[in-house]
Amino acid sequence: AVSAGGAMAFTLLIAMGMTTNAFTDVNKQVNEKVKTQLTDATNTDLQNTAIQQGLNVANQLDPVLANLKQVSSIIELSAETDASADLIVKQFTAALEAQNKAVFAGYMVWQDKTWSQQTTFSPEIGFNSQGYLAPFFSPNDKNSFDAVAMESFSNTELNNNGERKDDWHLMPYETGKTFVMEPYFYPVRGKQELITTISQPIKQDGKIIGSLGFDLSLHELQSQSELFARDLFEGQ
Repeated sequence: AVSAGGAMAFTLLIAMGMTTNAFTDVNKQVNEKVKTQLTDATNTDLQNTAIQQGLNVANQLDPVLANLKQVSSIIELSAETDASADLIVKQFTAALEAQNKAVFAGYMVWQDKTWSQQTTFSPEIGFNSQGYLAPFFSPNDKNSFDAVAMESFSNTELNNNGERKDDWHLMPYETGKTFVMEPYFYPVRGKQELITTISQPIKQDGKIIGSLGFDLSLHELQSQSELFARDLFEGQ
């Protein structure tokens, strides 16, 4: 009876061990399967959110890029027909006034001195002390823009994003391509907002002679991103 009882106990222990091992394996497989499914679902959710956010960004940036290209074409045509600096500045000002309110400022830099000796290098037009036409267009209280001459536009010192501080001009001027500055904080209408600068080269007879661009507030995009982040997986 003792031997039989011992044999039964030994058999029971082996059976319990095998059952426990099988349960552990099944539990591990279930956990891995559930983890894979949850990971796939999470990735799909994130990708769909990213696609939606990408469309929102495109809907805001594409019209600005299209408008900038149009302004660039008008300015280049004016330069080819020997238009005065005063007329070119007025054309750019008119273009800025027609933009969405997110475009709150703009600039032009004519790296080459293409103006005749008879031109009056007036700071009110946007000529700096060296005779370069380099106006920065800042908003005024008349729903228009004032042209203020920039003395410096070739600063190669790096900013916090690792870009040269004046890459807004240097990149399109050096590469001949559209350039978008890494977003940075800047005072807009009395408060700090995330902004970027979108710029393009100015060409004359196929030669790059300067650049122009729009300063764009990203406040709306920033708010949308914060809203997405707050609602996505309870902010996690």
